[in-house]
Amino acid sequence: MGRAINGERIWMFSPRKTGAFLLPFILFSAVVAAATAAYGGTPAGPRAVLDGPPAGEEAGNASKLFKVKRNGKWGFIDSSGNVVIELRFDWVGSFSEDLAFVKTNGKWGYIDTTGKAVIAPTFDWAGDFSKGLAAVKANGKFGYIDRTGKYAIEPRFEEAWNFSEEATLVKAEGKFGYIDKTGKYAIEPQFGRAFIFSEGLARVVTNDLYGYIDENGKVVIAPRFEDAGDFSEGLATIESNGTWGYIDTTGKAEIAPTDDSAGHITKWLP
Repeated sequence: MGRAINGERIWMFSPRKTGAFLLPFILFSAVVAAATAAYGGTPAGPRAVLDGPPAGEEAGNASKLFKVKRNGKWGFIDSSGNVVIELRFDWVGSFSEDLAFVKTNGKWGYIDTTGKAVIAPTFDWAGDFSKGLAAVKANGKFGYIDRTGKYAIEPRFEEAWNFSEEATLVKAEGKFGYIDKTGKYAIEPQFGRAFIFSEGLARVVTNDLYGYIDENGKVVIAPRFEDAGDFSEGLATIESNGTWGYIDTTGKAEIAPTDDSAGHITKWLP
């Protein structure tokens, strides 16, 4: 449904009620047709499988690449169905900051958009690049590498997430905290459950209730919700007394909990 909030038109959708139809899949559908013609049969059949929307940063750009699987191996095709990167990998990720993680013979490394190996497959796991760093796993611990493959933050965490903002979520000694891009703790591990930052706020769980902290670790919205989502366009979904609504970044109810489900928020394109 559409609704005006603070004078701005907002589009809200509830995946549990209506389903979520995203623009990237319009282009994806075109590529499915191209792949069908190129490989024969349907992409979901035995010959080829397309995985998700474009494997680039801008779904609307027809020059972006798509992950594709055939005969147990992964590679990339363009929007016309032409193979751009040979199907030779055991697994591939989407391109992020012009690099994609790939798995070969049980190890993970990175390729560029030409398929050239730029970081050798030496890791036990690898994630997307974000803000110049990527989380990787080696010898049972997570750390972060730069675009040359060198460690920017040595592996010492039990779990690690991509940098979506200036601080990111890590787990150490059974607790969740946040580090900056140098590996220094911005917020010491202290939470039994926590989430990445979105629009300057992060969800944390205290005594089974959800609240929000800022990047200094200050509680800005006290834990009082049964469930909650990330902030998007200044609003977040929350569950209170079994019903869902939306709050702003101060915790004020912009849409009071009255429904049995709520979804992500984005601006409504006119």
